[in-house]
Formats: sequence, structure tokens, C-alpha cells
Amino acid sequence: MAEVKFSALPAAGSVAGTDVFPGVQSNTNKKFTLTQMLQKLFTLGKTAYTQGVTLSDAASIATDAGIGNVFTVTLAGNRTMAAPSNLVNGATYIWVVKQDATGSRTLSWNAVFKWPAGTAPTLSTAANSVDIISGVSDGTNIYCTSTLDFQ
Repeated sequence: MAEVKFSALPAAGSVAGTDVFPGVQSNTNKKFTLTQMLQKLFTLGKTAYTQGVTLSDAASIATDAGIGNVFTVTLAGNRTMAAPSNLVNGATYIWVVKQDATGSRTLSWNAVFKWPAGTAPTLSTAANSVDIISGVSDGTNIYCTSTLDFQ
């Protein structure tokens, strides 16, 4: 793969798809513009991982899946996790749910969160404990599992 330097960017249509994305089968005549290459590279990087997003603690906790896929929230009361906006089909999402220093906080889940046997987990209640909820979305629902009681 040729190195692309910003001082000598290729002309639009001058780089073949297989030159930019090795291992990707494409028509050998397929050409990418520089903008398309940068968008593809950004998309590849974005789907690999994102920095954690801190959610605001509120009676109803909102998640915008369009800005990340790993979320952290510290519960300061009994809360409800609202239906996330901007879910992507096939994307994996993770919520790190922490108890505050008081603990004993509960969290209920919007109906878009689907659980094995239809039963949401009971979160750990010890002060400062951590639970991890992960799930895969079909674009509408999130099929979740839990790993509980990190201390």
C-alpha cells in the first residue's frame, strides 16, 4: 500500500479500492475519491472503539448511541434507563453502571432492552459497586447480558 502524504494527495479517482483497503474484495476498476477514503477510514476507526461517554444521572437516563458505544453512569437515586437514540443494527453497546457512595440504588430498563428469559438483572447494591451491561442491537432493540458486582 502506498503511503499518502498530505503534501502530495492523490487526485480523485487515482487510487484503487484494494490499494486503500487491503483484503477487501472489490472490482479492480473501483476508484475512491480522497473524501471517500477519509470517510471510510473514519468509519473503520469509529467502529473499532470509542472513548467512554459519561451519561448524566437523572430520573430517566438518556443514551445517544450516535456519539459512542461505551457509556458510564453513576446512580445517585433509583433510576430508569430510557430507550437509547440512534441505535445501529449490529452495533455492540456497553453500559458501566456504578453505585454512588450510598449504594442501594435500583435501575429499571426501557422495553427496548431485551434480557435472557425476559428478566432484567438485579444490580449490585453495595456502595461504589460496578455492574456491566452489554448488548447487541438490531437497530430497534438491544439484546443484553450482565456481569455484576465488581468491587
